[in-house]
Parts: sequence; structure tokens; C-alpha cells
Amino acid sequence: MMLGRFLDWVYIAVGALAAFALFSLYDGMVDDPLVRREALRGYVLKSERDAIASQLAEERRRALAAAQTAEEFKRRYTALSERNKANSEKAEQDIESDNRTDDGAPRVTSGDLDWLSKH
Repeated sequence: MMLGRFLDWVYIAVGALAAFALFSLYDGMVDDPLVRREALRGYVLKSERDAIASQLAEERRRALAAAQTAEEFKRRYTALSERNKANSEKAEQDIESDNRTDDGAPRVTSGDLDWLSKH
């Protein structure tokens, strides 16, 4: 009877060791790689999302810089156009006033211009 009880405990211990070995084998060969794959998939998705967000932020920064540059060039173009228009009007007035004599008659007449164009 004593031997029977001892063998029962041995069988229980061997069964427990076999169960532990099977669970360890399952954990090492099936569960851990699955957990690793899921963790890696989450990391890859997060990395891709962060990279896309970074690219979007850079594109927005570049678009803002381009818009600011375009606005600055537009402002400069408008100022130069106004200055050129004013200079052109002043030059026309200077030419017109220079072409007049003291009594208001033009120094160069259309006949003078015709003669110059023919010769």
C-alpha cells in the first residue's frame, strides 16, 4: 500500500512536469512569436504614422514659406510698378516741359519729326 501511494505521487509529479514542459513548449514556440509579431506590427504602424505626420508637417511648413515668399514678391512688384508708373509720368512731364519754349510753342514740331524720319 505504501508503494502504491508513493507511485501515485510520482505519477502526479511526472504529470505536472510533463504539463509544465508542454506549456513551456507552447509558450516558447507559439505564444511568444505571436506576441512579438503583434508588438512589431504595432511598432511598424506607429513608426509609419509618425513618419507620415512628420512629412505632412514639413510640407505644411514649406507651403507656408512659399506663400509668404509669394506675398512678399507680390508686395515688392506692386511697389515697383507704382514707382515705375510715377517715374514714367514724371519723365513724360519733363519731356513735355523741356519741349516748350518760353512762349509755350513746341520746340520740335510734327514737321521736324517727319523730316527726321525721312532722312
